[in-house]
Amino acid sequence: MRVRTTAVRQGKKTDDGFLSSLDSQIIRHQRAISVVTGVLAVLGVGAIVLGLSRVSPLLKVLSPF
Repeated sequence: MRVRTTAVRQGKKTDDGFLSSLDSQIIRHQRAISVVTGVLAVLGVGAIVLGLSRVSPLLKVLSPF
């Protein structure tokens, strides 16, 4: 049994100039984006640990309150 597939070319839905500009902005600010993402990740993990320390008896030692 052979299955044949064909590729269908879709029309342009976005402006290539916009995507190119967006890509260059991301590349230009890649280091700052990485730093902000890392800070948000650390804050998120801290919030999770703080939340768990309020409800889990085993993690009560981590609670600053």
